[in-house]
Amino acid sequence: RHRGETPVLHVTRSPTNRITISITPRSIWDQDPSFPDREMIRLTFGSASFRQDDHYMAVFTTERRGMPDHRMRYNYSFDKNLIRGTEIAEALTAATRAEDLADAIAWFDNKYPLRLGTTLQWVRDRSSTLSDDITTTHGSVIPVPSRALNTEVAWLLTADLRLQFDIRLMGLRGNALLNGKEGFVRHQCLTDIKRWEVQLDDGKRIQVKSENFMHILRGEYRRGKEGPAHRW
Repeated sequence: RHRGETPVLHVTRSPTNRITISITPRSIWDQDPSFPDREMIRLTFGSASFRQDDHYMAVFTTERRGMPDHRMRYNYSFDKNLIRGTEIAEALTAATRAEDLADAIAWFDNKYPLRLGTTLQWVRDRSSTLSDDITTTHGSVIPVPSRALNTEVAWLLTADLRLQFDIRLMGLRGNALLNGKEGFVRHQCLTDIKRWEVQLDDGKRIQVKSENFMHILRGEYRRGKEGPAHRW
């Protein structure tokens, strides 16, 4: 998302072990003479081997009381699999297109070649659970997409990447006062496979169907604390 800004990832550890992470675009760090190691960063970004679409730089700073800060620089390569995975997840929840389901299944098949077909079967099982039947388009084994099915597949993908799946509640009738509340999906319920455990921002946990929440983006993705409760 920030690759076009030639950013620097800056990780700082304070003397009390507090970790701060910031992403600074070149439009800021290049103009700031006090930015840590600015000249060395310029040289790195200007080298022939550094490719903006493939690489980024991280600066790690340890602040020490009564001593100069300790600083290290590293070059990293973007995780293309992660980037592509989040793109597919966002596409799945932005529309209900069969090609997005196909992209998600292909993403899993490429990542787990020894499990070919398992994701397709999971998607078909979830389609059957949601509609009591599996409906496919002509000539395809991929179920017809729906908002609820696409949302569940997007959750599976982000859970595999260990990213938090943020949501907003909607369409609830019995608990209509909760509509509009935000939180994140923890996992699929073990006792009722049609429902998902959601933790709201106020800490409350509820169990809802996927038709009653929508995926939302709240800034940058955050690391999730849980993976899938049901392994496909």
